[in-house]
Parts: sequence; C-alpha cells; structure tokens
Amino acid sequence: MEQLNNLASSFKTRRFRIPMGLAALIVAGSVIFYWGAPNSLLTVTQAAQRAGAGLSKEVVDVNGAPVTYLKGGDGEAVILLHGIYAEKDHWDQVAGQLTDDFLVIAPDIPGFGESGMPEGGSYSYDQQVGRLHDFLRALKLSRYHLVGNSMGGAIAGAMAARWPEETLSLSFFGGAPRVPGAKPGDMERIIASGGPSPMVVTSEAEYFQRFDFIFHEMPFIPTPILNLWAARDAADPEKNRRIWHEVGNEHAADFPNSIPRISTPTLILWGDMDRVFDVSGASALQKQIQHSQIHILEETGHLPMLERPSESGAFLRRFLLEHKQKSTADPKAGVSSRAGSDPSANFLSGF
Repeated sequence: MEQLNNLASSFKTRRFRIPMGLAALIVAGSVIFYWGAPNSLLTVTQAAQRAGAGLSKEVVDVNGAPVTYLKGGDGEAVILLHGIYAEKDHWDQVAGQLTDDFLVIAPDIPGFGESGMPEGGSYSYDQQVGRLHDFLRALKLSRYHLVGNSMGGAIAGAMAARWPEETLSLSFFGGAPRVPGAKPGDMERIIASGGPSPMVVTSEAEYFQRFDFIFHEMPFIPTPILNLWAARDAADPEKNRRIWHEVGNEHAADFPNSIPRISTPTLILWGDMDRVFDVSGASALQKQIQHSQIHILEETGHLPMLERPSESGAFLRRFLLEHKQKSTADPKAGVSSRAGSDPSANFLSGF
C-alpha cells in the first residue's frame, strides 16, 4: 500500500510536457477540422448534443416514405413538432429536460430534414396532420402530449382538435400562425405590402437575413456550420417557394378553424419580440381555448427552444408534469406570467 501511495504521489507532482512540434500539430489539426470539415463538425456536435439529451435517431416507414425521428426517455409520450424550414434537432436542449420523466419523440416532419415525402404528397396542413397521426400509429402511440413551434404548433393544434381523446395536453411553443384576433406581425406586414416573405430563402444572403429576423438574441453557432446550412438551404430555392406556397396557403383555412374545438389543457408560450407572429396572438389564443395558460418570454424571438432553451424547457416540463396521466385535467384558466433572459442558450442544431 505504501508503494502505491508513493506512486500516486509521484504522479501528482510530476509535470508532463507536450513537445512544441506535437502541440503545433494538434492546434493545426483542430483548426483544419473546424474550418475544413463542416459536415464532420456538424456530425460530431449533433451526436454530442443528442447523447447529452438522452436521444437516439430512429427511422420508421409511414405511407411508403421514411420518417426520421429522435427518441429518448420512458413514460407518457411527448411529441415535439418543429416549424417550417426547420428540423428535429431544434428540440435537443428542451428534450434533455424531459427524458427523465417522459418518452420524448421529435420527428422530422415529412418533407423536412431527413424525412421523405410520399410520392405526390403536399406540405399542406391537412396532409401533414394526417401523416403525423399515421406516424404516431406506426409507433403504437395512442395517448400523447403535443408540443409544436410555429407550423408545428398549428399542426399540433389541428391534431388536438381532431383527436381530443388521444391528446393529454397541447403546448404552443412560440408563435402560431394566423390566430384570429392577433395583430399582424412584422412578417405579415411585409407580405401585405407586397414584399417577399423573410422566411423563404433563395440565396445564402437571404439565409442570414432570416436568422436576423427570427431571433432577438442570436444563439451561438459555429461559423463553419452556419455557412454549411446557408449553402444547403439556398441550393433549392424552388423547393423553398413550394413549401411556403403549400403551407402558407393553408394558414387561413385549417388551424384557425380548429382553435374553438381544442378542449385539452393548453400551454401558450410566446416570445415578446417575435417578429414572425405578433405576441398579441398569445392572449387571442387564450380567449378561445378554455383550459389554457400563458407564459410570455421577455427579450425572446420566434424560437424559444433555441434562444431560451433552459427557461422555456422548464416551463414546458412543469406544465407536462401537472398534466401527467390526466386526460381531463382542469387547470386554472387565464394564468399568465412573463419571464426574462436565459443565458444558457446554445445552438448546435440545423436550421
């Protein structure tokens, strides 16, 4: 034992030196990897983020097309639905706050990310609502909590209205489109004046302009990954226009008509600096959904799960725990609050 103690002591006091040449090679290799291999850098960072959240990637066939999704945890299912031009990894940091208590499922909505679109399929809300319900059936899930951001929120709301017996709770995680009674947001005013949608990217420059539009405070993004996403998104402007046309033309018809039929307990979480959909939509939604509560995130834009992941995730987790194993919960209606900054935000997911 004394010999072991002496050996341990010698290791504590010994100073290890890395040769100058080897250190230079390590630094140079790191720089080359960071700037010269953005795809590898993205793969590594996403894998680390998913592992930290307890998520793994899975694939299932739905209506003849693959749907890729992230899965983690156990218990009642929480379905996280991303917005337009987005993907499943937007939810990683929020999902990591839920996997200790719930089974978390975050799909790439068909036609986005790594999920395919059935032949002849449309991006319209009606078709996406049906496809995502078929996706949950393929996973043998008959009861679930629905959470959606932007387009995903409209899909979640329409699903909750159509299948109330299956929906344990509903959460609008950020602004939702075309809420009756809401003031027009900056995006809607731009479009109404004849300008192009700030969301539709046809060049790399427009990609960076969209980031400025959707975030109030820009999360951290490694520059090589940001450049990679910009090039990918700008590579198919016709697809981007098609998506906007098929989704945008459905805003006025499908989701707003579903709102009065929503009977499940509902969380309405909205950023006060959302330029896509004005924050007045939160109170307008609350007036039309009986069992609903509001949380307004201060100094926050359109994507709370990326801009304020810790804060917005904590609100969501508390709400879900309140309604765990309850299909007919009766929370206090009209609860509202405002919340401030979340300095822990980090951004390692694609957009």
